Amino acid sequence: MNPIKVVNSGVWVVDKNMALSSLTIAQGASVAAPEGKALTMTVDGVGTALKPGVYKGDVFITVTDHLLIAPGGMRRGGPPQEFRAAVVIDNGKYVPGKSVPAIVKGGSITDKTAVGISMTGCEDDFNGIIVKGDSEYTIDKAYIEFEGEGRNDFVGYGAGIMAIDNTKLTINDTDIHFTGAWRCGFHGGGNSITTLNNCRITNISPVSEKGPPQFATRFSGSSRVTQCCDNATVYYNNCYVKSNGWGVLCVDGGVRTRIYAKDSTIELKGPRASGYGAFSIGDCFISFDNCKVNVQGYPFLFGGHGDKSDGEITNGSILNSDLNAVMMFRLQGGEIKVNKGSVLNSASSTFLVKGACAYLNVDNATLNPGNGVILQLMDNDDFGMGSYARFIIPAGIDKAIPGRDLTKADPRDGVFMTISNTKVKGDFYNSTTDLKPNCREQGPVRDMPPMPAPAAGAKAAPAIRMMDSTHMQGVKNLDLKFVKAEVEGIISAATAAYKDGLAVIDASNNRELGAVKQTAAEPINNGVIASFDKSSVWTVTGTSYLTSLTIAKGAVIKAAKGKALTLTVNGKQTDIAPGTYKGKVVIRVE
Repeated sequence: MNPIKVVNSGVWVVDKNMALSSLTIAQGASVAAPEGKALTMTVDGVGTALKPGVYKGDVFITVTDHLLIAPGGMRRGGPPQEFRAAVVIDNGKYVPGKSVPAIVKGGSITDKTAVGISMTGCEDDFNGIIVKGDSEYTIDKAYIEFEGEGRNDFVGYGAGIMAIDNTKLTINDTDIHFTGAWRCGFHGGGNSITTLNNCRITNISPVSEKGPPQFATRFSGSSRVTQCCDNATVYYNNCYVKSNGWGVLCVDGGVRTRIYAKDSTIELKGPRASGYGAFSIGDCFISFDNCKVNVQGYPFLFGGHGDKSDGEITNGSILNSDLNAVMMFRLQGGEIKVNKGSVLNSASSTFLVKGACAYLNVDNATLNPGNGVILQLMDNDDFGMGSYARFIIPAGIDKAIPGRDLTKADPRDGVFMTISNTKVKGDFYNSTTDLKPNCREQGPVRDMPPMPAPAAGAKAAPAIRMMDSTHMQGVKNLDLKFVKAEVEGIISAATAAYKDGLAVIDASNNRELGAVKQTAAEPINNGVIASFDKSSVWTVTGTSYLTSLTIAKGAVIKAAKGKALTLTVNGKQTDIAPGTYKGKVVIRVE
């Protein structure tokens, strides 16, 4: 062992593994690897950045071959990037020459399994375990604890466990605990299929200026704890996943992604936390099966840039939110199913739908909105991710679009909701208008976070520009069907108003996004079509304005005890009897 090494100036090139008892790197000096190699330092077995300072103890510098990986997700198609990892599995083989055994404690590593290993580190970007190529691998009882930033979580930099390419990975009884911005505990990409059983993943991220842009989804914090991209599929069974950032089960840069959470707890909590429990974006399906989801923000978020993003809440799952249980925006045909005894508890409206083409199907579920609104269908006030973007509150009056049919909803553009085998208490409103497309200002479009430097000689990846979702704006007709259901509340077209004096929403006051007061009002471009089957009951609690009402024989439309109802169709009073009524359909409570 070389007991002491002092680098006073210049560059010390380390061409072989080096064990030291003390290393001093003076300011202005540096340590580097030969061409085609990389360096990782551990101090007493803890991964530590090689930078100016004094290091004492069991100091070990590991020289590894370059680990070059073509990025996926939002950086798909970019040049290969250099990674470093404690354990590298490639095409079914453990690769010692690209791994850093000095950071791995205990256990065993083979071509097929890693059992009982642990690792700790405080270096940016360093990965725990990377499984790639055509590999089938199992990780049992691992412990990974890292501090430091990941710089770019889209591609898995610094992830605790990363599965890409055609990997089939099983992770059992494993703990991954992070403290760092832009860093994922687990990253799934390529065509990988990963199953996590009885695992615990957390990222308690610090305050960072590199937090997410403040945009329509009201995010804050500086991390998302897991990431799924490309064509990856992930199963979480009896897992606990928590973040204090802006996302827990995250999807971005997906082609076709699938996430199945069963018997698991998903949490987003903390003084800076605001975001989502799961985000279904693009061609994506996410399932909560007998899960507990506790989130500051949206337990389930949907937004697809025109894609069909889907999800399911099933088998007694419980969602708790200090905002909305489900939020849907930028969708073109996305579907959410809530069934089999699931419970949605929210401080505000249960479902917030912002100008999206969406399908909502509720069967045998409990909905508990804190503000008494089940469905808040409104204009999309998403103003994009640019720091200069803003949303201008419209001051005009909505005018009827000539020829627009308010008595039916277009499957390509409308909002469809079915309530079956369920008893709900709350209101359903449609306040969409033709004003919002003209109420967005877009400044310079924000670039995505930069990638780390590419491999020597490779071209840098082009900047990724964030999308503008202006084309997702527009009026919507709402189609509501009640099947073996009981509903007590108002079902109506509506107006929407932000708080008095509010003229503009931008990054500084984005808590005002979606915070509107809806009031039942005659429809202009916002049709409401409601139908009740023979086994359904509607207890009307306030004046409701519809454009089509279908009452099957056996259905009951009534007022609360001591009240009476009056039905008018195009201004003419009409008996409430089985049939279909179209036009200006108004039900008043007297």
